[in-house]
Amino acid sequence: MGLILCGVFSSCKKDEEDVIWDYSPLAINIIVLDAEGHNILNPDVEGSLYGTSISVTYNDETYQTKWTSEDWNTRYLAPYFTGLTFKQGKVWEDGQSHPVGELNHLSFGEFESSHDVTMYLTLHIPTLDKDYEIECRHTFRWVNKEPHQEDKYFVDGVSTGSEYAVITVPESMPL
Repeated sequence: MGLILCGVFSSCKKDEEDVIWDYSPLAINIIVLDAEGHNILNPDVEGSLYGTSISVTYNDETYQTKWTSEDWNTRYLAPYFTGLTFKQGKVWEDGQSHPVGELNHLSFGEFESSHDVTMYLTLHIPTLDKDYEIECRHTFRWVNKEPHQEDKYFVDGVSTGSEYAVITVPESMPL
């Protein structure tokens, strides 16, 4: 009887399909605001930093901002390192992509994201007398057999509580 039950149970077992996962690459995203909360990477805002010589230093190498960048229209998500690039903020509405200047940001990367990593970089804004130390703590976990990624940002040691490294330029610093 035990042999019959063993054969019944093993023949009824569903074969689990292998699932192939694509992970979104890690990119450190930076927003710069003035003291009033305006995104000064928006060229339409007074005192905009758009087009200036903003750079980051990472692992003793300095990367200048690329103010024009290509959008990669692919579903393949392999990390592709582009250095520091300007990204036009966009929202999807009515089946179309629309620019939104308040969401403009700088993006540094991309990096492999399927493991935990803490990254440090320094943002240099030449019109200011201050550099900003940015820390990104990236975690990767499997939750209920699905990948889960989370990024926590700190600027000058203080958590931004955001999915971006948010830098607010004090009013006392001229733009």
